[in-house]
Amino acid sequence: MPNPIALCVERVGAAPGSRRFMRCVAIAGREPGLRLGLSGETLWREETAPAAAELWVSADERLILYRLADAPAVTLQRAGRRLDLPECKPVVTMDQDLVEIGGSRLRLHVHGVAPAVAAPSPLPEPASQKRGLARAAAIAVGSVVAATGCRIEVRDQPPMPPEPDPIEVRDRPPEIAISEDVLEAPETGEATTGEATDPAGVAPIEVRMAPPLPAFPPRPEPLPPPEPPATPSEQAE
Repeated sequence: MPNPIALCVERVGAAPGSRRFMRCVAIAGREPGLRLGLSGETLWREETAPAAAELWVSADERLILYRLADAPAVTLQRAGRRLDLPECKPVVTMDQDLVEIGGSRLRLHVHGVAPAVAAPSPLPEPASQKRGLARAAAIAVGSVVAATGCRIEVRDQPPMPPEPDPIEVRDRPPEIAISEDVLEAPETGEATTGEATDPAGVAPIEVRMAPPLPAFPPRPEPLPPPEPPATPSEQAE
């Protein structure tokens, strides 16, 4: 069963004192979980509320951004690459990706495996800041998403996770640490200008067009049918 992923959703350019960071947990599969509303607000297990996209974990434990059918435009930016998400196709996201929905810019901070499943909750601004700006630092609990290349991956038919085990839901969200030596966040959230070649160390934006197929062992050749026993006349000869 894929592990849930802890992440923070940062609203880039949020007014001072407003909810800039939301602690969130993405769960496996497309069961009701974490969603992004029409203005980029975080929703939790609200199937009836209008939403633009879902955030969930694929069978190979990747964080997926999934634009819903007939939803408004959703854009993903990474290292100078920009993708308008197609409807109903899973797009693999990574730490520091920038998502645009309804005029809002959202920075995704992926922290790794979540210690527990909980509803989104605001993350207080850290006490220690540089020039009045701070962003969530990625403190991984377990594995951290690796980065290579610069293409955006969109999946057509991704592998589906098995039936989920019962999910432990806690009243209090999992604690996500903030580094004391916080870094300055970008003020505009604009993507950097990409070079002609892919920048090293930056993952592609992956659109998955076909699922990985399992390798099956070759079937053994069938044995020839046994010969019929000899008749009495044949034995006399």
